[in-house]
Amino acid sequence: MTFVSAASRRVVMLLTMLLTMLLTMLALSCALAATPASANLLTNGSFETGPDPGTSVTMGAGATTVTGWFPTRAGARYVSTLWTAASGYRSIALNTTGAGGIAQTFATLPHARYNVRFYLAGDPDSQPLIKTMSVAAAHQRGDFTADITGMWAWDPGWNPHNWSFLAESTFTTIEFYSTMTGTTGATLDSVSLDLVSLAAVGDPAPSHLEFSAPWPNPSRGVARFAFAMPHAANVKLTVLDLAGRVVRVLHDAPLAAGEHELPWDGRAADRAAPPGLYFAELRVNGERIVRPLVRIE
Repeated sequence: MTFVSAASRRVVMLLTMLLTMLLTMLALSCALAATPASANLLTNGSFETGPDPGTSVTMGAGATTVTGWFPTRAGARYVSTLWTAASGYRSIALNTTGAGGIAQTFATLPHARYNVRFYLAGDPDSQPLIKTMSVAAAHQRGDFTADITGMWAWDPGWNPHNWSFLAESTFTTIEFYSTMTGTTGATLDSVSLDLVSLAAVGDPAPSHLEFSAPWPNPSRGVARFAFAMPHAANVKLTVLDLAGRVVRVLHDAPLAAGEHELPWDGRAADRAAPPGLYFAELRVNGERIVRPLVRIE
């Protein structure tokens, strides 16, 4: 008869547990490797497909130089060797002789939420150091800045940004555009778009104006304001300080019926807003709703 000591049994049990853990980890790794990455819903988001621009080439509004995209406003510059791209070898400069932009139209599901991720920098060695631009889709807009202090052509300081919007129809045009005058401004690269929520697809428009509490609240970075309208109307969304003074007008234009979301990056027109208590004022067809927001450092 063979006797196995208690110590030996513990060693066998420990080895069995380790082997089981290793096999489980291997199975998980294989499953993850077999899962396809989320597809980019935009065509040519890295701007790599198009004729060789050399150092750079200026594109007029409506040009079809870059596959899938068309310049807007004052046009855009298609850049290759002028500076290092965020990925690949090519990027877009949003200023030419003035404020320009670039856009793409794509299929969407009404009331579905989409998230766009992009990399932002600015023309190196140019003034002012703070570059400003906006992204817009489905009557919604986000404002962004790039600080090029200390940046160079070989390291422009690309930073990732995210912005989401709620689609209103079966096709949507997304536009990235400069909000500053002059021949230099923000630069763009590595744009990707994902479908993130179908929760509101098929939902009817609300019966009355709704304005949700801002989130996150308190807010250290970007705060978001969500609201829903029963009918298309002109919408004005304003951030006010404790004394009722205007800090920033986030939107003042028509919007379609349904749900909308607008971000505030915590900035006044020309500077970061200090920590404190603020109010988001929503005005639609004579109706006014106010929501408090606390900004912290």
